[in-house]
Amino acid sequence: MASLKAIILIGGPSKGTRFRPLSLAVPKPLFPIGGVPLLYHHVAACAALAPLLKEVILVGFFEPTLLETFIAETSAALSIPIRYDDDNDDDDDDASEESATDHRIQSSNQSRSSE
Repeated sequence: MASLKAIILIGGPSKGTRFRPLSLAVPKPLFPIGGVPLLYHHVAACAALAPLLKEVILVGFFEPTLLETFIAETSAALSIPIRYDDDNDDDDDDASEESATDHRIQSSNQSRSSE
């Protein structure tokens, strides 16, 4: 049986003003919608693919500390591993980013073919 990983792009902090003052204290993906953070709805939809879903990877530019509580609580509530991959490095080398992405894809394909 194939295993899947879900990748959710969550963006990052910006200088935009459309959601101010709400966005001054809370990252936009964590705005409450229907009593839970907006991002929870996306992760829950992905978790519905269990047992095929192996992991949910959040990719963005927020400081990891802003998402730690959400990740821990949501991972426990939905019984699915959630990982945050922030791209907040000082190296703007597109070639290294492309190489890192290629490595992630290859690793995923290799683990899938060994099952």
